[in-house]
Amino acid sequence: MLIPFDTRTPDERSYPREIQKAVLALTNRGSRSLGELCVGCSGAFPTEIAAAVARLQLTVETGQEMGRESTEQVGGSKLEPSPVDYEWRFTSDSAKVIANLALTTGKRILCLGTPSVAGAIASRRTASDCLLIDRNPFVATGLQDDVDVLVRDISDLSDTLRSSSYDVVVLDPPWYRDQIEHWFEVACFAATESGTIVMTLIPDLARPSAKLDREVVLEHVSSAGKLATQRHLIFYETPLFEQETLTGLGLPLLPEWRATDVAVVKLRRNRPRTQLPLLTTVDHWNRFRFGTQLVALRDSGDDPSTITVSSIYPDGGFLRRTVSNREPAKDRISFWTSRNRVASVTGLDRVGPFLLQLEHGATVDDASRTTANDRNELEALQLITALMGC
Repeated sequence: MLIPFDTRTPDERSYPREIQKAVLALTNRGSRSLGELCVGCSGAFPTEIAAAVARLQLTVETGQEMGRESTEQVGGSKLEPSPVDYEWRFTSDSAKVIANLALTTGKRILCLGTPSVAGAIASRRTASDCLLIDRNPFVATGLQDDVDVLVRDISDLSDTLRSSSYDVVVLDPPWYRDQIEHWFEVACFAATESGTIVMTLIPDLARPSAKLDREVVLEHVSSAGKLATQRHLIFYETPLFEQETLTGLGLPLLPEWRATDVAVVKLRRNRPRTQLPLLTTVDHWNRFRFGTQLVALRDSGDDPSTITVSSIYPDGGFLRRTVSNREPAKDRISFWTSRNRVASVTGLDRVGPFLLQLEHGATVDDASRTTANDRNELEALQLITALMGC
């Protein structure tokens, strides 16, 4: 009998055991609900924690732990967080905590991908100079009356960001090592010679390699200045796209289960100064707004083909089954809603204008008739609108 070769890395093999150890430690200290375990398990996804509970044959409360809606009030309008833009938003209290850290350190503040912090700073009505850089144009537009906003991707800020200009830089990068290190280098470029960087860190169990990634990031960060960390200070709202996936996987709604640490880095005056770095591995998307919902369509550059819509999964289904960037099927996504409905779509050259017509108020029938070349394409467009709930 042939024994299948285990292609997992050592971190991947030990990961379930590490989660089990964390679950046992928490239950021994009195945690009794899945929500409490999720908060305490250092970023491990609820499905991993539920699996550990099952393996350990523990009994925990799994009732519907309802929380607030995951449409944050940003600049006077509610807007669903977008998975395309890694939009896990801070709770209101956490945004205020980070805003206070920034305001007690300096007056010229740069917020990278942290609109809720920029909003909290603006609400203080202090004599501060705050710039927000965010790639989601709808979030940015909602805040423009309160703070200065630059709509750009952090991956490419060439010729748009002044060096050595900000006393404090606040950043909440995606929890992937290359992204964190890139955002940190951007922050170092923008900060004054003795500036301060306030940044979130990867929790130890966010994925199998998270502990090592965290150690590497901390070593990298420490090389630039004096580092202080504050444990489990920051909480995130559970975005609607994650709630939808949790529900689809049979788990309760878990409000504010995701927590992380904050690092405060006081930069050294004599640190080496670098050029503004570029990161070329970021996907590009076109975004459309329908009420509170955001719809993203991959920017293919050129796709005049027939319009088709298919599942990214071999067994069908259009609800994404994870929120992880490591999912192999993620690369097949070209249509993505803020409710985590995803599809592989072709004919993007015409699907984009179709969505634009709908965004501007056209009916589904009218927009479909002016876009579809035949019945099959008409059915494909109808499926797209069904995924949007139209």
